[in-house]
Amino acid sequence: MIKYIISSENKIYKEAKKLGSRSNRTKTGLFIAEGERLVNDAIACMATQYIIIDENYDDTNLTGLDLEIYRFSSKLFKEISGTETSQGIVAVCKMKKSENLRDVRGDMLVICDGVSDPGNLGTIIRTAECSGASGVVMLAGCVDVYNPKTVRSTMGSIFRIPLYFAEAQDLAMLSNYDIVVAMLNDACDLYEAQFGNKVAIVIGSEAHGVCVEVASCATKKIKIPMCGKAESLNASVAGGIIMYEIFRRRERG
Repeated sequence: MIKYIISSENKIYKEAKKLGSRSNRTKTGLFIAEGERLVNDAIACMATQYIIIDENYDDTNLTGLDLEIYRFSSKLFKEISGTETSQGIVAVCKMKKSENLRDVRGDMLVICDGVSDPGNLGTIIRTAECSGASGVVMLAGCVDVYNPKTVRSTMGSIFRIPLYFAEAQDLAMLSNYDIVVAMLNDACDLYEAQFGNKVAIVIGSEAHGVCVEVASCATKKIKIPMCGKAESLNASVAGGIIMYEIFRRRERG
């Protein structure tokens, strides 16, 4: 049964609205995924706590779901929506349990160091899944992975790929990985570099690159060749190029 909510004093409305704040997301362990595709992915991955729909949303496809569903007045729904042209549906989801870096598996890992743009972080997570990475590590200084814009930019990958939260010193746990850092100074060309069987790709801050402590952990420093006068590539674009170069080599054996 769908419950209709029109009062701003309602407990569910208040809880959902507070999830716009990082501190409240951290406190409750909940976050918002907006849009039909993300909601469907959240349901498929059993991450959904409950669903909220706009009063004008056609709920036909929600029939039979074993989930609490709340229909908000359009005024209330707009208060929790993070998009200009909302599809009228959000899922309030449970945050994933942070994986232990000691337990990481797979041949390719992606590490984000100080990636502060939510769209970039979300795109990196999405690209990591698409290129076969076994997980994404968030180091200090990264934007909140559960920021609504980050979540939307992952296009559902946030529900499927393992996430790790760590400090720079924790990279010592990855002793069996070739830690590859993208940087401009004292680096070899990506297309000439040789990589080990297990690779951890470090993607740095859009403004400042990789921090000194993380750079000191590098077993290999690489750069992407560029034409023209631009100083650098967008963080998610650079990460995607490196991920797919490693993917290409492995596919070719």
